Formats: sequence, C-alpha cells, structure tokens
Amino acid sequence: MPMWSAIHLRFLPPGQSNQLSKATRKYYRTLLLGVAAMAALVWSAVDQFGIPWADMLNLLLTTVAVIGMVIACAAVCVGLWVGLSKLLHKGE
Repeated sequence: MPMWSAIHLRFLPPGQSNQLSKATRKYYRTLLLGVAAMAALVWSAVDQFGIPWADMLNLLLTTVAVIGMVIACAAVCVGLWVGLSKLLHKGE
C-alpha cells in the first residue's frame, strides 16, 4: 500500500470506504499545493529580498491577530442579531 493511501485511510471518517473519490483527491492535492506555494513565497521573500525571519514572524502574528479580531467582531454582531431577533419576535 503506498504511503499516500495509508495517510488518507487514517483520516477517513468511520464507515467510509477505503477508496477516495476523485473530488477528495483533488481537494487534498489542491490543499497541499496551496500550502507549498505559500511556503515558497515566504522562502523567496526571505532569501531573495533579504527580509529577516523576525519581520516575517511579526507579519504572521499581526495577520493572525487581525483575523481573530474580525472573527470576534463578526461573532458579536451575529450574537446581537440573533438576540435582538429573539427578543423582538418573542410574543409571536
């Protein structure tokens, strides 16, 4: 059994067949290629343009923090929306 198949079989949900569908294989391939491309971009920024690793780490952490704040703001908005909806439509 090839290693690729063994890795995929480990992550299959219970009851799913041992054979992966073509769409699932394409999904995993695209995910792997996307991560590899992003790693190549970071490597080229550090290697080709001389950007220090500390600056790249700072940019990564800043990006993660901004994404977290956007998600938190969205969660608050949804919570307010659902809460107000339930409060306004309670008697109906």
